[in-house]
Amino acid sequence: MTLDKVTPGILINDLSDHLPIFVVIKPAHVEKLNTKPQFKHDFSNFNAEEFMEETKEALNSMISNSDNPAAALDDPIGAIKKVLDDYAPLKKMSRTQRRLAQKPWITSDLYKLTKTKNKLYRAPVRCKFDDKQEYKRYKKMRNKVNHQLEISKRKYYQSQFLEYGNDSAKMWKLINTLTNSQVKTHSYPNKLLNPINSQHTGNLEKMANIFNDYFVTVGKHIANSITPPCSNKFL
Repeated sequence: MTLDKVTPGILINDLSDHLPIFVVIKPAHVEKLNTKPQFKHDFSNFNAEEFMEETKEALNSMISNSDNPAAALDDPIGAIKKVLDDYAPLKKMSRTQRRLAQKPWITSDLYKLTKTKNKLYRAPVRCKFDDKQEYKRYKKMRNKVNHQLEISKRKYYQSQFLEYGNDSAKMWKLINTLTNSQVKTHSYPNKLLNPINSQHTGNLEKMANIFNDYFVTVGKHIANSITPPCSNKFL
């Protein structure tokens, strides 16, 4: 690897007591990740009154234009969603929006405060923390941001627990999120190689038997492969 493909640098950020050091390495070949774009409704120009009026007209139209009003309302959610798409069209989420969606308690105001805090951190870093006034300004903003984040996060989870108080599955999901416990996923191989006939099988019963045969005999095979020590070597 040549030096022209390596770009080192220092990240001016208060992630830790020391400035993080990074390096960017230009690979010979880059494969693009086929990540699916995420979308959300854009409510920036949303008019609630017009939306409600249009929704009523759409539902009334479904009933009046049908010989069977009960059957006409089989999909009211679809009719409402169609109106919603007109008044709050889907918009592709940016990378920042996708990242913030993972922490819904971080509001737009808190995000702006965090950016302000990061900007204030640059001034004392450039003067090697000799300017006590600049460092004092940064610390005040940092404490404010941390306090607001703590309050916002607490309120968010309080509302979530109240909303899903009767749903044990979602309650445990919230608890695992707070305790950083990873949700266990159950997975198994699609196929296994049968050591007897050297053929792959996807039959669940046969796969279970292959596992059973292996664990029943693996201890014996390992024991036979071990050379027994000479018991009278040191006698």
